[in-house]
Amino acid sequence: MENPYNEIIKVLDKISTDLEKNKSNKAWTARIKTDLTKLGVDNQCKTCTAGIDDASGEFLFDLIWYKNKDKLLASIELAMESEWNISHNSIFYDFEKLLATNARYRLLICQSNPDEIQELEDKFRSYIKGYSLLEKGSNFLIAIWNNYTRKFVYFNLVK
Repeated sequence: MENPYNEIIKVLDKISTDLEKNKSNKAWTARIKTDLTKLGVDNQCKTCTAGIDDASGEFLFDLIWYKNKDKLLASIELAMESEWNISHNSIFYDFEKLLATNARYRLLICQSNPDEIQELEDKFRSYIKGYSLLEKGSNFLIAIWNNYTRKFVYFNLVK
């Protein structure tokens, strides 16, 4: 499977322009799950997430794309976690789940105030560097919703 990050960024950017300013976190999450489930299917993957008709129920993460071979799990192509609470403890609780998976691609979606985005990026880099079981070349797409510009800021971080 080719790296889907550019496609994911296009999907998230479209969502950010489509949704109204005061939509709830629940509405954002539902739209993200719906659109990323469709993208996973378009990439010949099966999907798991809660509350979306085209996907199996949630499995381990907020959303996964996976492939089977001979009716057995062959790979998790994408693992996604989303956290709308701006608490760093909440964000890094979800990020640590992504550190521990051997999914081919990892996506974290969160939100922050602009003055904390650099601090978050630095912490993500520290976590990636410090986790000894993470293979070299493991990569993460971090999508941080900037509460003031109302746009996502993206970081593609690789160990």
